[in-house]
Formats: sequence, C-alpha cells, structure tokens
Amino acid sequence: MKDIGKKLKELRVSKGLSGDEVAKLIGRSGNYVISRIESGETKLSLEVFDKLCKVYEVPPASLFDVKKSFGKKKGFFDRVSYRADEGNIPEELKLKLQPHLKDLRRIGNLQKKLDRLPFNHREIYKVDLDEKLPLKKQKEVAKGLARQLREKMGADIDDELDIVDFISNKLNISILGIDLGELMWGFYSKDIYGHPLIVFNENNKFEGRKRFTLAHELGHYFLHNDFLEIDMEGDDQDEQKEKVVNAFAQELLVPSEHLRKYYDDVGFSLVRKIKPSHVAHLASKFKVSFLMMAYVLVDLGKINWNQYKEFDHYCKEKLEEEKDIIGYTTPDYVVRVKPLRQKIMDLAIEAKAKEVIGIDELSKLADMNTQELAKVL
Repeated sequence: MKDIGKKLKELRVSKGLSGDEVAKLIGRSGNYVISRIESGETKLSLEVFDKLCKVYEVPPASLFDVKKSFGKKKGFFDRVSYRADEGNIPEELKLKLQPHLKDLRRIGNLQKKLDRLPFNHREIYKVDLDEKLPLKKQKEVAKGLARQLREKMGADIDDELDIVDFISNKLNISILGIDLGELMWGFYSKDIYGHPLIVFNENNKFEGRKRFTLAHELGHYFLHNDFLEIDMEGDDQDEQKEKVVNAFAQELLVPSEHLRKYYDDVGFSLVRKIKPSHVAHLASKFKVSFLMMAYVLVDLGKINWNQYKEFDHYCKEKLEEEKDIIGYTTPDYVVRVKPLRQKIMDLAIEAKAKEVIGIDELSKLADMNTQELAKVL
C-alpha cells in the first residue's frame, strides 16, 4: 500500500496538482484525504483508486507493477491506433516520421530550457471527458473547452484564428506537415518524453480541410490525450469521439456567438433559403471548408439536414467548377508550417539571446557542432 501511495504522490506532483485539487477532482474535500492515502494511513477503496488513476492518466493495473509502469514508457507509435484492416501503422510511414521524432525531442529539450513547455491541457480541463454522458452534452463540454481555450490564449471571439500560430507559438505544440498519402488526414501523438506532435497531410489540396485537421487533432490533445487514432478519409463520422472532437474544432475555428452575429449583420437571417453562394461567403470569411460551414449551420439551426445533403451533393459535383461564380476563395489562408528543423533554430537563437544556456550545451541540444551553430547565431 505504501508503494502505491508513493507512486500516487509522484504522479500527483508530476501533474502539478495539490492535494486539495486532487481531492476535489475525485469528489472529496481537504488535503488530508490525499495525504493519508499517499502515506498509506488510509485504506484505499477500489472506487477512489480508479478515480485517481483517471486523474493521473494511468491504467490501474500498472501501479501494481512498478517496473512495468515506470520503467517502460509508451513511444510515439505505441500510442497511435491505425484505423485500417491490418491495424498497424505502415512501416513506410514510420520510416518517414523517425527523423522528425529526433527533432521533436530536441525541440522539447530547448523548450524546457526556455520555460516554454507545451500548454498543459489540465490547466483548463482537469479530468477526462465522461463518455457516459449523452452525445449532446459531450459536444457542449467540447465547445465550452474551445471557448475557454480561446479566452485563455487571448483570442477575441471575433478573431479569425491563425490556427498554425495558435498551436505552434501560443500553445507551444509542434506541427509537422508531410505527405500522408491519399487516405490519411492527420493524427496527434507524443513521444516517450511526453513531447506532443500534430501531424497533418500537407498534400491535401483543400486548405480549409488542413485547418480543420489541425483544430481537430488539437481537440484530441485536450479531450483524449492518451487515446489516439489516425484520422482517415472515409472514417465513420458517426463515431462518438470524432463527433465530440469535431464540435471542439468547429467552435475553435468558428465561434458560435461570432457566427450568429455576423450571419445577422450581413442579412442572411432575412433570406428565405440559404444558397451555395451564402455558404461560400461564410466559409471564406471564417477560413474553413464549404462543407464544414454547412455542417456548422446545421448545428446552429440555420439550415436543416435535407439542405445539408443538398450542399454535400453540390460540394462533390459542382463546387470546383462554380467556385469563382459563387465567390468561394481560399488562397488567402494557405496553411504554412515551418519545418521542425527551423523551429529548432528559432529556439536556439532565442536561448542564446536570453543567455539561458551555454554554447556547448546548446550545440548538443540542437545536434549541431559549435561552428555550424555559430553561423546560425
């Protein structure tokens, strides 16, 4: 019991939580409750033990095997589920990603030196989403989280979000754009040191889809931090997790309050029937895809499902041909992401300027000899 209590304390400290905070998260009150559990003075019930494991994001069984739990950490690929018949991530993709994972570790080390660690999802979302809640309630929670995140990061509700800058510079989460083939949209995972990385398909020709993918994967970071899947074209969108994360992404990119106000300001509330040109106008304004905007309008009660199906058909059959006629433009918000190697250089320059690290250690962290580093600096 004392061994388990000790490990529970280590987990609490690693999460940056006080005894009072943990007590509240499991429905108790007072620091003494957690203190007595960690010291082994109080008998730990299965119910409380299970709640603590959820707060600390560890499987209950792992605490009974200290060597297994704390000696072997999950790697980047161990965390990701590949939604395909074979169930395994293709070796070709692993080989393509391996060099970037080394850069991810270097970025993490430099961020630590600069005290610019990735934004901890627990700062605004203390416990895992209760998946027993009705889907509508889960979506409301996800949207509320997106609103909290925008507010926390100083993004006004009427700002069109630069999703790349928001994720990379405000949340300090690395982004990698590579060719994922024709079937994959993107995914999020962490390496064995906990450094997060959002990967998206840079060869997707639809810029609005790229922005949505980045916001969607960020939703997984906040809502399903250690249950990760590769998002693929043709996925069953009826899957509850995906619908919840989609709600997060929609609210992050298109705040409901702002859309409602803008919708009224441009006079669309007076229109008898919303046409493709109206959807195109809104999609271009909020820098999202045509189809995503149609879905958001359903969610807000501005159109019904039959109208959405009509827009879905239009999107597949006519949008490309008529996009200039209806005013659907995307070039002004092309998704551009710096290579991870460039991010290492930027962090190295910042670390040198702030004098938080010596040239020799900086050379080691950036994986460059001192002569090469001197030229960059």
